[in-house]
Amino acid sequence: MHQVYNMGHRLEVFVEPKDAEVALRLATELGLGAQVIGRTEASTRPDGANHVTVIKDGQVLAYA
Repeated sequence: MHQVYNMGHRLEVFVEPKDAEVALRLATELGLGAQVIGRTEASTRPDGANHVTVIKDGQVLAYA
């Protein structure tokens, strides 16, 4: 399911960690529901290739 559907997220906004609190406050002021749902990190692969790893309920889903 995670490979096909967006699993309920309508829009993701990527901001610097220092700006997350302001972004959440602005969303609230506009009547929008918002929450932090993840973070980005430098690649852990030896070749530095981009990848996505989703960890949910103890299950690891890895996409290259």
